[in-house]
Amino acid sequence: MMIDDCRFERKMVKRLIHKTGLVDTMLEFGMAEDAIHFLRTPDCPKIDALIIDINMPRMNGFEFLEEIAENWPDHLKDSVVVILTSSESETDVERAESFPAVRSFLRKPIDEAEIARLDTLVNS
Repeated sequence: MMIDDCRFERKMVKRLIHKTGLVDTMLEFGMAEDAIHFLRTPDCPKIDALIIDINMPRMNGFEFLEEIAENWPDHLKDSVVVILTSSESETDVERAESFPAVRSFLRKPIDEAEIARLDTLVNS
């Protein structure tokens, strides 16, 4: 699953993910609220990995992770969460590391080698 308000970024990551063969299906959402709505559905599939942007309108990535941890902690319990952001803030890195599910903090633009490293995180 990828949540990023930038359509171009979602398309680029999706292309790289398909190129590396990391996943068969990638769900993508432009707004965190839409992803939460999806996760609330009774037939929601297991999310193996979540790539999420920090800086999004209405609900940012940290607010999304807080909402999930507080209200649906089992949804991402076994998921690998990766922060993908243009932020250079060390505070953002520290805040990301405060979430147990966050396994990596990547800065945009992401490349094929970084996507390939996600395979190690997801399958470890």
